[in-house]
Amino acid sequence: MNIVHIGTTDNRGGAARASFRLHTGLRAAGHGSRMVVGWKVEASADTDGVMDRRGRRRLFRRAMALVDRGLSLQYTALPWGADFLAHPFLEGADVIHLHNLHGGFFPLRILPRLARRAPVVWSLYDMWAMTGHCAYAYDCERWKTGCGRCPRLGEMPAIHMDTSAMHWRIKRALYRETAPTIATGSAWMATMVKGSPLLERCDVHTIPYGTDPTVFRPVAKAQARNALRIPLDAHVILMFAVSEPRKGGGYLLDALERLSLDPPPWLLIVGDRLGRVPAGLPVRQMGFVDSDDVLNLCYGAADVFVLPTLAENFPLSILDASAAGIPSIAFDVGGVPDLVQHLETGYLVTERAVDGLVDGLRRLLTDDGLRRRLGDNARSAVEHENSIETYVRRFVALYGEVVSAKGSRA
Repeated sequence: MNIVHIGTTDNRGGAARASFRLHTGLRAAGHGSRMVVGWKVEASADTDGVMDRRGRRRLFRRAMALVDRGLSLQYTALPWGADFLAHPFLEGADVIHLHNLHGGFFPLRILPRLARRAPVVWSLYDMWAMTGHCAYAYDCERWKTGCGRCPRLGEMPAIHMDTSAMHWRIKRALYRETAPTIATGSAWMATMVKGSPLLERCDVHTIPYGTDPTVFRPVAKAQARNALRIPLDAHVILMFAVSEPRKGGGYLLDALERLSLDPPPWLLIVGDRLGRVPAGLPVRQMGFVDSDDVLNLCYGAADVFVLPTLAENFPLSILDASAAGIPSIAFDVGGVPDLVQHLETGYLVTERAVDGLVDGLRRLLTDDGLRRRLGDNARSAVEHENSIETYVRRFVALYGEVVSAKGSRA
């Protein structure tokens, strides 16, 4: 079976990493798999970045992207649809698998023409496909009635003018022609899709992401901490520091200011640097990490991983932490409960409850037996439900269904 994936990048960011794992897993299982992306990261002949072109063409793309953003057109007027439709990778494709399509690289209007080339499967990593512009709607339900009068124009991906109702109607028309099969990573996202007037007629399948438990795996604390220059006897909290408010870093910092442990725990930070760190906390800033081996060392050095995200589909960071045998503390939102079962594989906290984060941190950092049990359970759950082999097998079965369905209709 030959699969062509289309997404923002091939292997940078949570959605791209999930799609790249599927791509490499398919190839390892003997299937044809190639990626047509906006921006290429991996040095592989099986991936191609259409936005990486040099010279005048690149300048033209930048100019058109500025026009698109300035008029809040959100990719509807991007003039390079032919780069996807005529791409040689699409020749002989049995299935076209769409991933993240927002980011300024993909003209959404070509969806019906792609669907005439091969059956379309679309993995949704956020809510953008069913809203007028935003990736997460939080408590706003205007996406159920047509958007317009958007209360959060600045929510990513942001628009300057309220064109949300127009984009909602455009998506409705395109989806009616395309009829994609939807794949969601979490039960929560499947529920959102079924509640969407834009996608409610689409077939929906929930397929949790996969990870390689031989890559993300338990390592000796001494080995990991020696490598990262962290004392072996310290309590260590791992967090991914991101500037995006949705990830809830501010709630964790508030919790750390209230947490009174002697000695104070170490804070291990992966990603962009924090502008504010509670006084007295030792900090190890790792910066951006693109190596799975180094990232696994970060998990291995930690006692707990904390992700107080305010909206999430199926967080790959928690999945990888679980594979490394590290329990996670997170808010009970979106698809997080698919991975974190309270006091079974991690610690769930009521959304935005800083006191709950404090309680979870204190309990897991001071109870070695509980922390070890939760980490072991999390690792076991990943081995049974979220291996790369299981991930690939479930998608191959879905591909077979959509190909057979198209043949029957023909």
